[in-house]
Amino acid sequence: MDMTLVMDGVRRTGLVSSPIVKPVRRTPPILEMVPRAAYRTGLDGIRRNVPSPREMLAVMQTSELADIAPAVAPAMHDWQRLRQAATFSLVATTLTAVGVVTAASAVHTTATALAPATARAAHVIAPGAAASTAPAVAPSPVDTGLQALLTSFAGGSSMYGISVTNLSTGETASVNGAAPMEAASLYKLFVASEIYHRIDIGQLTYGQDAGGGSGQNIADCLNAMITVSDNTCGHALGDIVGWGDLNAGLKAEGYTATDLSGAYPTSSPQDIAKLYSRLYGNTLNSPSSNAAFIDLLKNQSLNAQLPSGLPAGTVIAHKTGELDGYIHDAGIVYGPKANYIVVMLSGPWGTPAAANSAFTSLSGQLWNHIEQ
Repeated sequence: MDMTLVMDGVRRTGLVSSPIVKPVRRTPPILEMVPRAAYRTGLDGIRRNVPSPREMLAVMQTSELADIAPAVAPAMHDWQRLRQAATFSLVATTLTAVGVVTAASAVHTTATALAPATARAAHVIAPGAAASTAPAVAPSPVDTGLQALLTSFAGGSSMYGISVTNLSTGETASVNGAAPMEAASLYKLFVASEIYHRIDIGQLTYGQDAGGGSGQNIADCLNAMITVSDNTCGHALGDIVGWGDLNAGLKAEGYTATDLSGAYPTSSPQDIAKLYSRLYGNTLNSPSSNAAFIDLLKNQSLNAQLPSGLPAGTVIAHKTGELDGYIHDAGIVYGPKANYIVVMLSGPWGTPAAANSAFTSLSGQLWNHIEQ
């Protein structure tokens, strides 16, 4: 007796005998060509006894029939056609199912990529991307009469930056419209817009504490920052949105002269007019946020500039700014014939009274030109 290791891997005591050699049964050549079926899971999740793709392709290689003995090949010819027909049917069905699933996946992926997360998708666009992907926008027509009015009013002085847009006709006119100027409290327009944006996407709530020593929530600070130009709330809300962190998004949205990163934020008449145009057109943020923003602007309590040149009772949604001799006013005038945007940045002035007189004059002239 010897210890023998058998097929189950256990050594047992047994007689050693000569190994039994069994004859190997060779599969006839014709049968070796038949693909061996294997269980595979299909697109519907069901396991089926199907040949692999490699085997299916091998079946379709009809040139292999040349290796078959002439006496056998004719007998297999009909069977071969049947097998090829079944194989082609299976391949076509599989490819069709894969195509449907792939197409559906592509449609879903494309729709997901294109669906804007918010009304202001530009906030997630890298600077410069908007210029390469956005469709070209035709320039607004210039009102030559209005342009002559503004040119005459400014008298070639660089202390004025003015932009006017007739919202009924789309006509515009400007003087130093693209020139950056110290924004004073007009920076609060961009801060407010960003606060509304973050409320729209659920990052902030109106009842949330505004912080910054304001002692108020965000809703109250928005009101104070716009209607009375409260600086404490302006700084508190500016801290929330991140000041210079907004610059990339602002540039992508087309506010090319607006910079909130420095101690003295800058903007231009055209940038501010663009914000008002989007607000008026209900594209700045969500409809509810746009309506809330306009209501605050209509409740402005500082009315010594543009409103002073308008007929009594005229509705104007506007925001003022005053700092270091720079005095600004910008808003939307609601008239009987047309609504229009007027942005006037000016300064530095020696006295506020001189500035107020200039605002009254320009506002009255604009009203007469557009509404009379």
